[in-house]
Amino acid sequence: MGLAYFCAERCALCAFVARNGVVLRRIAYNLPLFIGGTVYLLVCGALCVAVAASAVVGAFFARARRGFLFGAANKVCAKRNTLVKSRQISYYICVMECYLCPRNCGADRSAGRGVCGVDGLLVSRISVHNWEEPCISGKKGSGTVFFAGCNLHCRFCQNYRISALPHGVYVSEERLADILLYVQTLGVANINLVTPTHFSDKIARALRLAKPRLTVPVVYNTSGYDKVQALAQLQGLVDVYLPDLKFASPEVSRRLAGAPDYFDVATRAITEMRRQQPQDVFDDDGYIVRGVVVRHLVLPSFTEDSKRILDWLAHFDKDIYVSLMSQYFPARTDDAFPQLNRRLFRHEYDNVRRYFFNVGLHNGYEQDVSSATEDYLPDFDDGDVQQTIDKVPKVF
Repeated sequence: MGLAYFCAERCALCAFVARNGVVLRRIAYNLPLFIGGTVYLLVCGALCVAVAASAVVGAFFARARRGFLFGAANKVCAKRNTLVKSRQISYYICVMECYLCPRNCGADRSAGRGVCGVDGLLVSRISVHNWEEPCISGKKGSGTVFFAGCNLHCRFCQNYRISALPHGVYVSEERLADILLYVQTLGVANINLVTPTHFSDKIARALRLAKPRLTVPVVYNTSGYDKVQALAQLQGLVDVYLPDLKFASPEVSRRLAGAPDYFDVATRAITEMRRQQPQDVFDDDGYIVRGVVVRHLVLPSFTEDSKRILDWLAHFDKDIYVSLMSQYFPARTDDAFPQLNRRLFRHEYDNVRRYFFNVGLHNGYEQDVSSATEDYLPDFDDGDVQQTIDKVPKVF
């Protein structure tokens, strides 16, 4: 302030500074703090507005495109990379909604169960299975990994002991990858993933680990009630798709599985499977190594629905391989649908079989009606599963 005192009588500005020197010093000393604080508050406010805006926009698009948000793009919580959607932004809590399958139930499977009846990755059986189609099992057998739970809930399910009453052993994605490598060592023709739909995200991550070390094909054995977006994540990981095509009529699928959209969903899924595997390729021993085989179980009293399914398949691809199954038997009594409380009559199956050829289909497999017995059902014992897993070497 020496300059201000020096020229106080010559300059009105300097005179003002001289009279108010103490006040100005205080302003000068506190000005950086004032500016810094203001900038800090403005930045924090902008961040809060941005977070709120992203939440609003995210919620809008989640409602508008429900079931189409994939790849865990909206999550904050680490190590939860799954086909789910985040509803809370927090460093410690992340509430997840599952839209992995066409049910779109929105369940928080990190804390409870969805429509599929399960939360974590639950394995119910690991074994060599000899009773699949000849191109799947053959003489070597198929290396099956059965998953508990199901997103479809057919009233007549023959594996209801694990689909409707889920049980098994929980495993991590890394441990599942270990299991796949172990099953390969059993000398099987392929790795057969049974009822995988509601775990497709976790299975995809396990396959990304194991696939470079697998020397046998991977078979995706599904009910057909799959989202195209979920299947797209399996491209390059699945060699053979083995989907069911169960129902054609929305009314039939509503009554028997609570899924009136089944046919629309399943035919889109099969179209995506064929896109990924456009050619059916077999090795010298007759095992399929790439391609699609569509299964259809003929149900008692529902042969007309079976014919509608064959109509669609013939229109879709007359060269497609179809497994026309007669193995239905009443696994449990259903008072609401007494027509399901009996086995398939031979003339019913023969009627559908003739129609298969009449519509121009020519590739596939048939069954004798004597296969309709529970003798061919696998045993689901949690103790056996745990003993098998205990033998699996840890690789990942």
